[in-house]
Amino acid sequence: MEYSFQEFAQAVEAQMEPWLKLTAAATRDSRALGSAREWLVSSILEPFLPKTVVVGRGQVTDGTRVSNEIDIVIYRADFPVMPLPGNSSMHTYFHSGVVAAIQVKSDLRSGRDLKKAFENLAPIHQWPKQHMRRVEGTEAEVQQLIRWQRPSTYVVGYRGWKRESCLLTNFSQAGTAAGYFPDVVYYPSVYLVRSTQAAQLRRFGGAEERGKLPPFVLATECAFALFFQNLLRTVVNCIGEPLIRHPSSEARMVYLLDDYLSIEKVAAKPVVLVRGPKPTATDRTKPDQT
Repeated sequence: MEYSFQEFAQAVEAQMEPWLKLTAAATRDSRALGSAREWLVSSILEPFLPKTVVVGRGQVTDGTRVSNEIDIVIYRADFPVMPLPGNSSMHTYFHSGVVAAIQVKSDLRSGRDLKKAFENLAPIHQWPKQHMRRVEGTEAEVQQLIRWQRPSTYVVGYRGWKRESCLLTNFSQAGTAAGYFPDVVYYPSVYLVRSTQAAQLRRFGGAEERGKLPPFVLATECAFALFFQNLLRTVVNCIGEPLIRHPSSEARMVYLLDDYLSIEKVAAKPVVLVRGPKPTATDRTKPDQT
């Protein structure tokens, strides 16, 4: 009997539009709709994640500042959390324990919602992880490690633009207005990833240009599979490798997920974002349907 991660991912992606319609028919309360749509994403992700992380929702603090509400927080299970009194579903998370942060939107074609998602995620990525204990290495090496250990940020949409030009224009406008671009934007049939996270696409063809990667890489095939693979890799890389000891040697094991999360060769191409014009009032409130 054969197992195909790619077929599983395609089946999951196919459920997003029906779930969007079902929740819209069940309630008109915007907060209830948001929670229902976040639940679908988190319920798909959580069973796959190792027990060394937990999935939650709430705010993130670096000790002196606090973020806006984050829809999905993937957090180290060995870090404490601050519960919010009277709200068992919301917590305040310590920034050093955050592995990834995800904002979930029903429709990314609203310039206002897209900009807000970018703004909410910005501090999560930009705050340095100050509270790391140096074990060994030079100061420069430790600072590089801190940069690598910053949480990854994701924006997930149930719907988005059909035309690539509309995607890139609106993505550029939102990022310019927010002053930040997330690591990954995903919606059905679209996977847009920051080039520093795009190593997974190098073997899929077309992602490199004269030996240098551009700011972002775009793939329109196997989008959910690529998003899911990226997230699981991020988690595995951040939680640390198990230390294996033997009387005569010591080594660290690194788990490679490619054999388990195999994806056929897909076309990926570099995209260079151009600083877009400041969104108009119409752009911020009316979804671009193209």
